[in-house]
Amino acid sequence: MKKVIVEVCAGTRCTISGSMDIVANIENLLSTYDEEGKPMYDIEVRNVPCQHDCEKDGSLAPVVIVNGEKIVCASSDQVMNRISELRD
Repeated sequence: MKKVIVEVCAGTRCTISGSMDIVANIENLLSTYDEEGKPMYDIEVRNVPCQHDCEKDGSLAPVVIVNGEKIVCASSDQVMNRISELRD
């Protein structure tokens, strides 16, 4: 299982746009286990300071970086799908 590092912008605009909901959904994945009782995901979640991507265009929030790949206008579904792709 590949470790996935997720960096979620904790700036004001991203927080208002749902970045902490994305964190909550990722944390739910951390409590998912297979039939043998082993964790299904190896994820490190980091709240990071404002990335300044949305200063010129507020519609880019929230910003999430998954293993170095920046996702703007991130939704929980987008982030979860990317985590699943990288896990395999």
